[in-house]
Amino acid sequence: MSDVVIDVHPIIAQIIDRDCHVSLSNRAVIRHVISKLKHGYDTFRALSKDDRKAFMRQCIVRHQKNWELYVAVMRGSTGADDHATESEDPPEKLSGEDVCRLMRKHKKTIKQLSFMLGITCKRIRQVRDSGLDDPLAVRDWLEKITGEDPGPIPASYRINHHTEEASCNYCGCPLYVGDTVFEYVGDAFCSRSCCRKSRGWV
Repeated sequence: MSDVVIDVHPIIAQIIDRDCHVSLSNRAVIRHVISKLKHGYDTFRALSKDDRKAFMRQCIVRHQKNWELYVAVMRGSTGADDHATESEDPPEKLSGEDVCRLMRKHKKTIKQLSFMLGITCKRIRQVRDSGLDDPLAVRDWLEKITGEDPGPIPASYRINHHTEEASCNYCGCPLYVGDTVFEYVGDAFCSRSCCRKSRGWV
């Protein structure tokens, strides 16, 4: 590979640093940055082919740098003086003991992980016993355990009066009398899935 240094536009760097989890794919990161442009995809399509390529390359480079920093922190690396590993690959396995230790260290509960990962509490307990051996799953779990505080678990309630009717803050689905609503930090959602997606926890 070439050692050419690619300059990343400060706005691209700011959007990725602020919004994008290291577990996201390059494609998801590029799409997110485009969505934050003034006119979204219309602005992106108006660029020349070369400018679009440069834009996407900058997104990928910044996202990769964040992933390398994340791995270095997880391994206890100090950065400049650490030459132990030239290729910054995520760990391929996590033992159940490692998962439990990380959850305790970062004060994550089974219910919180169940919510953020979109899996059952039963599955969380299974992983705490047997661990993970899929590199992609390991990467996702590490991000959810060590990332930002997910806050409270959504509170569910049933709409009993037409004055309580609303619409999902993510998909816009109308919520009528008799429907179950999931309330999270003041917003109403039709499902836990929509709540996760609204926070980028997918």
